[in-house]
Amino acid sequence: MIAARSSKQIAAWSSYWSEGNITSLPNLFADNYSGDVLRFWDEAFATLEEDGRVLEICAGNGAIAYLARDHADRRGIRIEIHAIDVAEIQLCSRQGDDSTINDVQFHSGVAVEASHCRNDYFDLIAGQFAIEYCSIPEAVEELSRIIRKNGSLILMVHHADSATAQRTRHFVDVADIFLKAPTIFYRLRKYAKPHIGRKRIDARKAPQKRQQLMGLRRLSRAVPDVPFEVFAYLAKSIDGVVLVAGPPVR
Repeated sequence: MIAARSSKQIAAWSSYWSEGNITSLPNLFADNYSGDVLRFWDEAFATLEEDGRVLEICAGNGAIAYLARDHADRRGIRIEIHAIDVAEIQLCSRQGDDSTINDVQFHSGVAVEASHCRNDYFDLIAGQFAIEYCSIPEAVEELSRIIRKNGSLILMVHHADSATAQRTRHFVDVADIFLKAPTIFYRLRKYAKPHIGRKRIDARKAPQKRQQLMGLRRLSRAVPDVPFEVFAYLAKSIDGVVLVAGPPVR
């Protein structure tokens, strides 16, 4: 149920949504999803009729719920829209004004696995990057309970071979390596400490900086399966150290 997400995970998402982000990709979609994503959901919402009921799961600040609201407004139909998330949702200026026909009803602290919604209630349940954050067997059982017969469950998820999925698998592999060799962090700190606060220098123009990178390269050989870029990133991050990544030094 709600325990499927730890309190730390819930707090992290609550903090993220409290910043006012409407999507989980604010650098790409600051005001809400557009382009192909918007077209996908517009096609999905085309089946809605007057007095239809929509639920967005794992909604965050309601990006998809607002797309449903805007779609219904353009068509001039009234629908009932709900958005649930186990995190605290941050209501924003998009929550309706005199120009909108429909509003979104938000419900914070509500897990998909225990929504407490009525049986056979929703015509359409939507989730974008949502179901993968749930206990899937329990979530499917609950969604089956609250969706109407012949209703639509529409979920957008990352393809198993998408760039995001591939990067995530790589990060998991790297994390596993570091868990097996935890002393590498102490060794990186020892290496980085002398360089704290030094002025940024172009590695291609400063032989001494290239020597430092050579030292980091030697250090990286302690765990050969980890890409050199990972060590450069860690060394840059520890205690605010700045290392300039020039061409790989062999």
